[in-house]
Amino acid sequence: MKKPDTKNGTHAKPVDRRECTRLSGSALSVGRRQLQLGHLLHEIRAPLARMRVAVELINGASKIEPGDVRRLCLEIERIEKMMFEVIGWNRLPQIIQYESMITYSLSDVMNQLIQDLKYEATSKELVICATIEPGIEYGGDKVWITRSLENIMRNALHYSPPKGEITITLQKTASVIRAVITDRGPGVPKKELEKIFEPFVTGSGTSVGDSSQSHQGLGLGLSIVKTVVRLHGGQAWAEATDRGFSVCIELPVHAPVA
Repeated sequence: MKKPDTKNGTHAKPVDRRECTRLSGSALSVGRRQLQLGHLLHEIRAPLARMRVAVELINGASKIEPGDVRRLCLEIERIEKMMFEVIGWNRLPQIIQYESMITYSLSDVMNQLIQDLKYEATSKELVICATIEPGIEYGGDKVWITRSLENIMRNALHYSPPKGEITITLQKTASVIRAVITDRGPGVPKKELEKIFEPFVTGSGTSVGDSSQSHQGLGLGLSIVKTVVRLHGGQAWAEATDRGFSVCIELPVHAPVA
């Protein structure tokens, strides 16, 4: 027999644990989205403030200084880039569909990205060591796979110390294609390796808007990488070893896409 409710004399309704779990998950999801939106607004507020200063200087000056105009254009470009990142990240599941899949040479894509990286790395005198298996064909979304690999390489470039080394490998096994990019930068504590793939978290493991972070950006790069790879049926993860900090991705070997 159910125990009477001492307050009104009726039987107490049993607690639905599944409903509690669902409501708790929904609350966490809403809270997470609110936090992400707060991070985004914080990041946009800074360039808007600098734009306001530049406009005030231009309005109050008898002569327009080229530096003020350049600053205004730079901040506009930054906001446009942020918006492109957020829109792209939010729409990835709709963008990456079967229709966007083509067969292409992943080896050629990697080699081109490495050439671009070597050019940019000259300012820091970095050594780029690449071992790319030739002739690897892959059926997938070429645009977003390329952007994902470029994101990882740019992170490695950003965090590498001057005269450091970046190691890049691409190889194919019977079941997967594996790419590994390793830098000799400060790395990330092992307990935070999963966190850096979350949206609005920078490579240092801190959230966008944290005053302690030095890296500029929305912190969507690795989140985009993980989402793109997952939508291709693969996985992405990070490793911290004595040799450095590595980001690894594995893509399943697909049959050629028509």
